Amino acid sequence: MSQTFAFRLIEPSGTVAEGEALSVVIPGREGEMTILPGHAPTVTQLDAGTVRIVSEGGDAEHEISGGFAGIFRKALTILVDGSPKDERQSV
Repeated sequence: MSQTFAFRLIEPSGTVAEGEALSVVIPGREGEMTILPGHAPTVTQLDAGTVRIVSEGGDAEHEISGGFAGIFRKALTILVDGSPKDERQSV
């Protein structure tokens, strides 16, 4: 079994996506960041762009308008102002 971490994408109306991820690419203020299991804990501001989630069940993409990401060794939480699409999905 592959090493994964918990992932949640949350906007004011609720959780947009959640599940277990192998990796997640986020649009950081200084450029794209790839989050993997065991990433050093940090909080970072996000720009508008695409969040790309790779999971054992397949890949997913979500457009965001900016926000913040809380990165922990076994979890990633992304808080956004909103997204162009409001599609709820588990990965």
